[in-house]
Amino acid sequence: MGKKDVFIKNGLLITLTVVLFLNNISAIGQQRQVTAPRYISYAMYNFAKSVNWPEQYKSGDFILTVVGDKDVYNELNKLVTNQKIGLQSIVINYYKNIDELSGFQHILFLASWQSANINTLLEKVSESSTLIVTEKEGMIHKGSVINFIPKDGKMAFELSQANADKSNLQVSSYLKKMAILVN
Repeated sequence: MGKKDVFIKNGLLITLTVVLFLNNISAIGQQRQVTAPRYISYAMYNFAKSVNWPEQYKSGDFILTVVGDKDVYNELNKLVTNQKIGLQSIVINYYKNIDELSGFQHILFLASWQSANINTLLEKVSESSTLIVTEKEGMIHKGSVINFIPKDGKMAFELSQANADKSNLQVSSYLKKMAILVN
């Protein structure tokens, strides 16, 4: 094999190595891409750790409920399998719409397409300390405690201390610092 053949063979190996390396970087980047359902799921899990519920809700299972968004439900399931909030095992419920909703929920995420039913939801949970999380502009003024909104091309969340107080929920100072406070 001549010098020219070795040069071509080495050049092809280097080119192939660079192409495979770049493809791996691209694949790694795609695996770490944060989708809206994944962001919402991680945020809900962190909300669970950053809010204090009244004593009567600190035993039994910790209930996370998703209404109307199967993608958020699926991401939440992946995230919290075998996890606990304090000593409480996490249970995740999915309901297609508010009419199916029953029992107590610690945190309830309401998909944007269900937002028109916020008043019905508020009536259903009025006697309990449910942290209502929404994802549509203006929902914080209609009763949700936390509302995801776009801000500067990124996802952010609003927090209403007044709505948290109505639900007898104590929000940590850490969560308040992360949020856009609205009252």
